[in-house]
Amino acid sequence: MSGCARTRLIAMALAAGLAASALFAGAEPARAEETVSQRDFTVQVIQRHNTHRADHHAPPLGEDRSLSARARDAAARLAASGELTPDAVRDAAGDFGVNLAWTNGGALDGGAVVEAWYSQAPAYDYDRPGFAPETGAFTQVVWAASGSAGAGYAAKPDGGYLAIVLYAPRGNVEGQFPDNVLKP
Repeated sequence: MSGCARTRLIAMALAAGLAASALFAGAEPARAEETVSQRDFTVQVIQRHNTHRADHHAPPLGEDRSLSARARDAAARLAASGELTPDAVRDAAGDFGVNLAWTNGGALDGGAVVEAWYSQAPAYDYDRPGFAPETGAFTQVVWAASGSAGAGYAAKPDGGYLAIVLYAPRGNVEGQFPDNVLKP
């Protein structure tokens, strides 16, 4: 990779009507044609989730292809509208848990997206379990009761990509953090 510009990943998670988002610096951008296929993206996302979930004593996620189709559709609608408000994201996710990320350019990599969400882990307070905007994406990644997920992405009109992962059942449920977000 060349150049000094860096791709930025912005991650968001929803819980109990609250939104959590954070900005992450990622790898230098690559040419857009290097972005993986939807299928490979989903495989990368599920694999990286399962690496981190194992560290937190959570069972592996399985891919739900209907959730992947819904995630692709939601990513396309949100990317086209440019509306990334908590209400718009919640409407797109329905009853499922959701993490989303967007880039400002460059190629999209499912593993890098999950790493951006997981990078919130050091801020999580296991002694005071619960939802916090700065850790909401991380807690959904390792949420033990979430058994399946689907992933998709869409190109944004202004460049870059919007990626969405949907989870069933949803995570970040108040009162359930001690049983679902376990120490590594």
